[in-house]
Amino acid sequence: MSLAFCGTDNNSAAYNVDGGVLNNGCFLDALNVVPHVFLLFITFPILFIGWGSQSSKVHIHHSTWLHFPGHNLRWILTFVLLFVLVCEIAEGIVSDGFSQSLHLHLYMPAALAFMAGVTSIVYYHNIETSNFPKLLSALLIYWVLAFTMKTIKFAKYTEHGIGPRQLRYCITGLLVLLYGLLLAVEINVILGRRYMCFDDPTEVKPPEDLQDLGVRFLQPFVNLLSKSTYWWMNKFITSAHKRPIDLKVIGKLPIAMRALTNYIKLRKEFEDQKQIHPFWIMTLSSIRPVIRPVVCFFTPGLLLGFSVQKLSEFFSCDEIGDEQEPRATLTSGYSNHNQNKYHAVPLKVVNRKRPARDDWNNFSPRGDQEADGVSQGVDQDTCIKITAGYFTWTDGPATLCNVDIKVPFGKLTMIVGQVGCGKSSLLLAALGEMQRVSGTVTWNSLPSPECHGDERKRGPVAYASQKPWLLNATIVENVTFEMPMIKSRYNAVIEACSLQPDIDILPQGDQTEVGERGIILSGGQKQRISVARALYQQTNVVFLDDPFSALDIHLSDHLMQDGILKMLREEKRTVVLVTHKLQYLPHADWIIAMKDGTIQTEGTLKDIQKSEPELFEQWKTLMHRQDQEFQTETVTETMTDLERKNLRRAMYSREAAKTEEDEEEESMESEDDDNLSQVMRQRATIPWRSCGAYLSSAGPLLLSLLLLSQLLKHSLMVAIDYWLARWTSYVISAKADAVSSPNCASACLQDCSFSHAWYLSVFSVLCCLGIVLCLATSVAVEWTGLAAAKELHHGLLNKIILAPMRLFETTPLGSILNRFSTDTNTIDQHIPTTLECLSRSTLLCVSAMAVISYVTPVFLIALLPLAVTCYFIQKYFRVASRDLQQLEDSTQLPLLSHFSETVEGLPTIRALRYEPRFRHRLLQFTDANNIASLFLTAANRWLEVRMEYIGACVVLVAAVASISSSLYNQLSPGLVGLGLTYALMVSNYMNWMVRNLADMEVQLGAVKRINGLLRTEAENYEGLLSESVSQVPDGWPRHGEIKIQNLSVRYDASLKPVLKNVNVHVSPGQKVGICGRTGSGKSSFSLAFFRMVDMFEGRIVIDNIDISKLPLQTLRSRLSIILQDPILFSGTIRFNLDPEMKATDEMLWEALEIAQLKSVVKTLPGGLDAIVTEGGENFSQGQRQLFCLARAFVRKSSILIMDEATASIDMATVSMQKVVPVALHRVHTILNADLVIVMKRGTILEYDTPQALLDSEDSVFASFVRADK
Repeated sequence: MSLAFCGTDNNSAAYNVDGGVLNNGCFLDALNVVPHVFLLFITFPILFIGWGSQSSKVHIHHSTWLHFPGHNLRWILTFVLLFVLVCEIAEGIVSDGFSQSLHLHLYMPAALAFMAGVTSIVYYHNIETSNFPKLLSALLIYWVLAFTMKTIKFAKYTEHGIGPRQLRYCITGLLVLLYGLLLAVEINVILGRRYMCFDDPTEVKPPEDLQDLGVRFLQPFVNLLSKSTYWWMNKFITSAHKRPIDLKVIGKLPIAMRALTNYIKLRKEFEDQKQIHPFWIMTLSSIRPVIRPVVCFFTPGLLLGFSVQKLSEFFSCDEIGDEQEPRATLTSGYSNHNQNKYHAVPLKVVNRKRPARDDWNNFSPRGDQEADGVSQGVDQDTCIKITAGYFTWTDGPATLCNVDIKVPFGKLTMIVGQVGCGKSSLLLAALGEMQRVSGTVTWNSLPSPECHGDERKRGPVAYASQKPWLLNATIVENVTFEMPMIKSRYNAVIEACSLQPDIDILPQGDQTEVGERGIILSGGQKQRISVARALYQQTNVVFLDDPFSALDIHLSDHLMQDGILKMLREEKRTVVLVTHKLQYLPHADWIIAMKDGTIQTEGTLKDIQKSEPELFEQWKTLMHRQDQEFQTETVTETMTDLERKNLRRAMYSREAAKTEEDEEEESMESEDDDNLSQVMRQRATIPWRSCGAYLSSAGPLLLSLLLLSQLLKHSLMVAIDYWLARWTSYVISAKADAVSSPNCASACLQDCSFSHAWYLSVFSVLCCLGIVLCLATSVAVEWTGLAAAKELHHGLLNKIILAPMRLFETTPLGSILNRFSTDTNTIDQHIPTTLECLSRSTLLCVSAMAVISYVTPVFLIALLPLAVTCYFIQKYFRVASRDLQQLEDSTQLPLLSHFSETVEGLPTIRALRYEPRFRHRLLQFTDANNIASLFLTAANRWLEVRMEYIGACVVLVAAVASISSSLYNQLSPGLVGLGLTYALMVSNYMNWMVRNLADMEVQLGAVKRINGLLRTEAENYEGLLSESVSQVPDGWPRHGEIKIQNLSVRYDASLKPVLKNVNVHVSPGQKVGICGRTGSGKSSFSLAFFRMVDMFEGRIVIDNIDISKLPLQTLRSRLSIILQDPILFSGTIRFNLDPEMKATDEMLWEALEIAQLKSVVKTLPGGLDAIVTEGGENFSQGQRQLFCLARAFVRKSSILIMDEATASIDMATVSMQKVVPVALHRVHTILNADLVIVMKRGTILEYDTPQALLDSEDSVFASFVRADK
């Protein structure tokens, strides 16, 4: 047999070389084989023998990975080249089919060229990943040879008259162009990298991000093929099925995508655009025609722009009047206020925290010394000086008036005064947190490590606010607060603040997270941690705002002696202390007395004794009542044995941790692998239980209506399409029969061949039914979603309202709020939409497969492997997508939490000059949320590409099967079109089916979490007695007689009792004082009256009625309580005093007068209708407690319980209160009580009249009183 390359016919013209070798087409084709064979033989040994087994599988974090010049262009040209070569192969095969002999030269060179093209791009990719450009010389030679051979062939085609009308000529011309462009790209790489024939090759370092193994989002760095197919995501998607995705798995963002980088770019572009003058000014009439489309198109962009602006304003908020900048810059910034509102308007949310200065010119430099932050003529012994200062929080009257004070360096300065006189405001005014109307504030700070030169007016100040502000972090992180850990200093601070016993109680010690706003801690513990933070900071100035308000006498004395007088004075730090503890005044080096927002007097104690004798006598009287308080051995035990049982939440955690550890230790050791595999299996399965709970909430009727309407709608849609296909086939058949019939003329072909009336009528009826079913389906979906959401919300609301107190003490408030906000919103708005989309895409996909299988049954053979492939794709994608969505949500919570924490603690942060640190942390949280969002988007694109591949395979199989059947007259043309139409939509249906399934899994998590709360056991609100007058009188309790018999109380059945066998009898009208150490059971005693704890033994009888038999609503509405933490609601003063609107104005004013708030309320605009902000932030801590006291007086309950409610209220106010049971820290406040109860470890240690206990020398109460004198 002859050589088949040039043809099997011996007489073939392919072997004729009479006209010259180059004029022989077969010889030219053979020459074109040479470059491809050369490349294959050169590159294969390099790829597979030299370093192919390792470098061809370069790790994604290869240290030498980079892109050469023209990277994307090379890939695009290679793809086009491969496509053209496929066309050349097809053309050669078709041309060879018209010949009697076999001519391999027509398509074999193109096939080798295709192999060489694939090899070239693989070879190039491996060279890029190894950063060894010298190996590109092989590609340079290949492109030169290929370009030369194709050019010769193209020239010979032209010479022999083969022109553009022939496909072979056009393909050859395209190949010449492509090889030439690839050669140009290669030459560009040589010139750019200078790697060949150059003495000084250019060294190019790989991207910095790839040097960091933590960067795993590689979309900007991979090659074009991997970018378009998201091939680099394969390993990430499949690994999610073996291990849950967390922040460690997804790593960090590339530098170019980080929040700080984009913020700098945005800020730079914004600044650049401000300098550009307008190109032209358009009149209103000329822009009117474009207003409507511009508004419609750009509204989403504008909303996004405003969001970005608000975030940028937050970034620049702390820079408003920032003392790090020269004040000349501030002055010029204010002069351009109208042109640049972006920099001058603070966020409304921090307006109260960071008020705008109206008079910026006061900050302009007035001399060299003033530019350094020290006014001329200021005594160097003075740390802070305020001259003629007027300060306000709002645009109303000044809160502080005519303030003239000085604070000496390295001394202890105390600020005293009545509640609400402006002591806390004075500290904030000195820190620059109040709006200054007039006057000057001068800081003469010593150099600080945080300051560079004399750029700031003041150094950092350690500030402990009256309302403690804590981070959602561990105790040690709250104390050190971004400072390096010095163990000796840390231990000294913990000891000075008496925190070690509390730390010992906590489950993880000082590594225990305190929760949002320190939710697991009591008020006193939060206060001491806040003070400990101020003590630990190595600043020259310390501001302490009423640090003793939440502490008992012993803790207060210990903090004063060891923390302030010892630690701070030994370090010679300037301390400004706001306090109501007048017994500490003799320790003060300087005293500032305030009254009604003004400075009453200042000086040393001796100076005030001479200048203000009446004021000094008042102080002396109060100091006599609460002289030096110290801890006596007869009262206390060792510090490690002190009880802090008011830490109920921490006790829950500790007990739960111990029991779980004891019960599960062995199982966890032996079944780690089994548990992990079980968890992974659960993650891979669909939460059918949550889905069933959601659907069952809608009710069987709506659920049946939804399923029936969906099935009927999609069945009808298929029927409409099928009817159109049948109609089309019948028309084509009728026309074909009419053409072949000799009895019908061509002019009346349509009329005599077919009538459309019947098909049109059926089609119209089906369309009308389809419209009705679409409407019914939409209504069914909305009704089902509304009914399910309503049922779940009502059930959740009822459970929360009726839930016991233990739920709120063991469950973070943020978690409960999330159930009502985020989860409820998901159920209301997202799940119905996702459920409708999922059911629609699933039924459409099933319908398409069914139609294609009906049209071409042979498609079922290919359906099985396609279905298996689709199953595994969705299996891996669902797990990864769910993890990424949950990670995106979980990273958003810390971002929002950190933002809210920062806004709430701005005074403390700015006082310490920690704004850059918190800004940096905010950017880190933003990056963490963005990286999760980017990976989720990439995963969605990954799924979409692969569903498109499967859809393309479906179209290919359906098209081949349908056309093949049609060619053999086994299938009508209408059905062919029907099958192809459905096949084209399969990829889209499958893509959305899988994505909606993944979204539904995530959203059903909201249903799961709400169901967890729905399983909470509610309190028994019914009781055994009805609210009829015969059983519960209207005036009950009328007398207030209390009998407590063998009462034992616990917070949960799994915990130990906090009250044990308590027996007390209180006669009507008696005033009872309860005292004891922190955690002795006083708060639990108070909560027992309201049945907020489990009274598992004994009973409480009030006016001959056992409260355990009363309905809870009746019981709690007849008693009053004032808690340690004052609670005020947003609204008016009238609403806070009388929420039921039953009291008259005279009654409200009387209650305010009793609580000593009448003068305060009268000065407010609106009086009783004055606004109370959220949490009562516009009132001081003491005023908020006084409002709670007035609210209790308005109710006129015969039993009023005060749980440590007067710890920060004046002594005179305490003596006026008419209380039945009282729980207090101060011993002197209960000396006038009728009965005194001394508690210890949940039991009554002593119970008698004050005089009887005082007469007993070994009485614990007497020891308290002796220590209080």
